[in-house]
Amino acid sequence: MTVEGAQRSSSWREYTDQGLSKVLAAALAAFVEKGYDGASIREIASRAGLSVPGLYHHYPSKQAVLGG
Repeated sequence: MTVEGAQRSSSWREYTDQGLSKVLAAALAAFVEKGYDGASIREIASRAGLSVPGLYHHYPSKQAVLGG
């Protein structure tokens, strides 16, 4: 692939499948869209298809999700 092709096809805001869990992929999308402070645990849980208690079962805090 040429440098021009690489520049056209990639963007620092677009993420391909990184092999992340549903929770981490949901958190990444929320953090990119709204920033860390703007993304709520409720939103991350909803994007991941979990309840808030279900998310807290895996991660004790939003900071822990960020640390992945």
